[in-house]
Amino acid sequence: NSVASLDPDVSRALKGIIIRLRIANEESLTDLEQSIEAVKNAPSRKIGYVDVIAPLQAGREAQWRLPDKVGIGDKARAVLKASQYVELIEEVYE
Repeated sequence: NSVASLDPDVSRALKGIIIRLRIANEESLTDLEQSIEAVKNAPSRKIGYVDVIAPLQAGREAQWRLPDKVGIGDKARAVLKASQYVELIEEVYE
């Protein structure tokens, strides 16, 4: 006999995060870069990719993936979410 979790995310591995910015300007991108550098080499059991979505003019958005994988554990996500420019962090599972 076995027990299956009712939470579908338990059986899947976290492979990345998507950071959605409130605004995209030099200040917000510099702040994000500094936050990522702060968590980049921090010890973390979960390492993955980071995609960034930034609003542009006329309702358009830009999306890009950072070249290096970084720690994306709970503590790293908390540091990134603490930025006033980060609107949302979405987890991406396998």
